[in-house]
Amino acid sequence: GFVGSEMCKRDPPIPVTLAQLGNPTEIARLNFQDRGDPDSNTFYLDEIRIVGTVCEEEKPVAYFYSDGLNDSWSWGGNYDATVTSPVHTGANAIGVEYTSAWGALRLHPGTPFDTTGFDRLVFYAHPNGSAHQLNVYILEAHKVAVDLPASNEWVRVEVPLSSLGSPASVADVQIQDRSGGAQPVFYVDDIRLEGSGGAVAYIYTDSLLADDGRWGGTIDFASTAQTHTGAFAISMEITSSGSWGGFNLKRRQGPLYTAGYDHIAFYVHPNGNAHQLLFQTQDQAGNNSPQVGFTVPSGNDWVLVEIPLSSLGNPANIMRITIQDGTGTTQPLFYIDDIMLVGN
Repeated sequence: GFVGSEMCKRDPPIPVTLAQLGNPTEIARLNFQDRGDPDSNTFYLDEIRIVGTVCEEEKPVAYFYSDGLNDSWSWGGNYDATVTSPVHTGANAIGVEYTSAWGALRLHPGTPFDTTGFDRLVFYAHPNGSAHQLNVYILEAHKVAVDLPASNEWVRVEVPLSSLGSPASVADVQIQDRSGGAQPVFYVDDIRLEGSGGAVAYIYTDSLLADDGRWGGTIDFASTAQTHTGAFAISMEITSSGSWGGFNLKRRQGPLYTAGYDHIAFYVHPNGNAHQLLFQTQDQAGNNSPQVGFTVPSGNDWVLVEIPLSSLGNPANIMRITIQDGTGTTQPLFYIDDIMLVGN
């Protein structure tokens, strides 16, 4: 889906390196075995996975809220830091209900956070089925508009510190009504500063968490014929000459902010034929990037395509991506998988 990567939760994982396991080229089975202790008690396993990059929580993270509410100086609404459902991680989230215009959840840590090593403010929001218009700010003069869609899923919100005035320290975080009136209850959780470090944010990988448009051909977002990773890929055949056929993916959860990333990468399987394609992004305000053309050579192997964000005009955020025919004619069947933002 068109989602941000969540490699780890706050509980540290137990790492076992592939080198310790003999550097296998593939894994068909994992075994967890008792070593002979007759007094071993019941224990639990969860989130068993192969990880290729540093876990997100191993990068710098400073929490403003995660089950414990730092000193709150909020106004113009009802704020409950003991909500038990829904929660993003842990046991609690904050319920927010604006009852008057410009009400705000204001989190005021006892000691300001030094922003050295951090480049963005991140939090998760659960819209509770209703759209919400918010301002997020640290400094009064640098408010960033955030729109939550009407959904019942947790939405990751990323705001670059550069958009918030590049503060040297953070004494307050405020999430404020932007509508000028009351707004129904929604929830926030895991409010924090994050640093960079080779982050990956997936746009498409098996599950499609985006509204899509498709035209000028036969396009399947759940093809099983050829896959790079996982169970599905996108199959694409341009059948209508002159249509510049293609597809776009628009995030339902709000934009992906590009702070900490420097290029978009995805894989194409040419299915035996060369292809000429165009790639473009659109930001939250509806501004289109320059179109970037690329050619995939004929072959029957997956090909990595990398597009620098600088070629796309260095967008501050990405709300929609478009991949389409670049010839103005028909093109035979090919496949696309693992569309993602990639950091340094």
